[in-house]
Amino acid sequence: QSKYSSLSNDFIHIIYVIRHGLYFMSTDKNTSHLTKFGEKQTRSIVPLLLDDLKQYSDAIVNPIQRYTSIILRAIETEQVLHRQLVRLTRNDLKFSINATQKTYLVETNKVHLIPTKFQDFYFDIITKRIYPQSKSQFSIVICHGNVMVGFRQIIQNSTKYNFKQSQMVQIKVQPMDVPHTGIMGMKR
Repeated sequence: QSKYSSLSNDFIHIIYVIRHGLYFMSTDKNTSHLTKFGEKQTRSIVPLLLDDLKQYSDAIVNPIQRYTSIILRAIETEQVLHRQLVRLTRNDLKFSINATQKTYLVETNKVHLIPTKFQDFYFDIITKRIYPQSKSQFSIVICHGNVMVGFRQIIQNSTKYNFKQSQMVQIKVQPMDVPHTGIMGMKR
């Protein structure tokens, strides 16, 4: 029996937020490619992701949505992850045809921009129902470490979005064996 069958009949949106893998810094950080180790990091989180997705097997009825930052290392991380997921599931899981690139998922050293980025994320991904008739939706989001940390802090501490009171979003952090990569699951 999956986790989903024990949940209420309300709509649920599971969002996996994953940090890009290790990359080689070029003079233009927007064109920095993943290293071989970064590709290995990305492949190493696939079993954890699949184990978690299996818990919701009877709820995954629509293609899993894919989102990424517009920065090359995030795009490459998403491509490696997607290829590995498709290969290991032998097409048992369906995914959106392309990953949608989002500018607000790009890293920033301007901490004051994180709440605005989160607001865009909240309204564009968390609350958006791709399949209005469905009771579930699953998304994979590839972004940058500071964006992920900022989003986590907002979710844990915000009263504006009322996460704690309504339990609309619950954070589930799974530790990674490989440094530099993380996964943050959000249940709505």
